[in-house]
Amino acid sequence: MADWQIATSRPYGELYDRIDDVWGSTPGRLMSGVLGLSMKGHAVDLGCGEGRNTFAMVAQGFTVLAVDCDPVAIQRLDQRRTDLVRSDSVVSMCSKSSVVYGMTHFQIVLAYGLLHCLDDAELDDLLVFCGKQAPGTVFAGSALTSELPIPNGHGTVDLYLRSANSYRQALTRNFDVAYWETGTITESHEPVVGRHTHSSAWFIARVR
Repeated sequence: MADWQIATSRPYGELYDRIDDVWGSTPGRLMSGVLGLSMKGHAVDLGCGEGRNTFAMVAQGFTVLAVDCDPVAIQRLDQRRTDLVRSDSVVSMCSKSSVVYGMTHFQIVLAYGLLHCLDDAELDDLLVFCGKQAPGTVFAGSALTSELPIPNGHGTVDLYLRSANSYRQALTRNFDVAYWETGTITESHEPVVGRHTHSSAWFIARVR
C-alpha cells in the first residue's frame, strides 16, 4: 500500500511548510466517541495530517491506514510512528484519498477536517465508499462550514465551504447519525495567521 504517489494538491501546504507542528498531538474531540462505538480491527484515517487521530486509534488496538495528500504531513507522521508505535500498526500513503475506495474492510472511516478539502464530486465518492462498508461501520469526521468565511491570509487553498445543514442531509440519506454537533472553533496558526474563528460541524455516523 505504501506506494508514495505524491499528490499535487496541498490545501494546507503553506501551514505545513512554515509551521513545525500544525495540529499538535491531542486527538480530536470526536475520538473517544468513535472508539467507544467501534469493534477493534482496521481503520482508515483520510486526511490524517501529522497523525494525532491515527495514533489515538492505534493506542486502542486498531491497525490504521493513514492517507494524506501532503508529503510533509506524511513525513511527520512517519517520524512520530518510529517513536510511538510498532511498525506494522500504521501504513501511510501520500496520495489522494480515492486510492483506497476499492477497499471494504474498515471498522472506522475517519475524515477529520477532510470534507471541506473535497469538491462536490470527491465528496460524493467518499460518501459512496463509506456506504459500501459493512453495516455498523463507523464513519466520522468534521468540516469547516459556510456559516463563517475563511479569514484572509489563512494559508490554505481550494477549500470548499458548505452549510452544516447540507452535510446533515447527506448523512441522513444513507447513515444512522449517532452524534451531530455544530459550532465554532478558535485557533491560531502563527506565523501564517493569528487568532481566528471557523464555523464547523462534527459527526459520528454508522453504515446502515
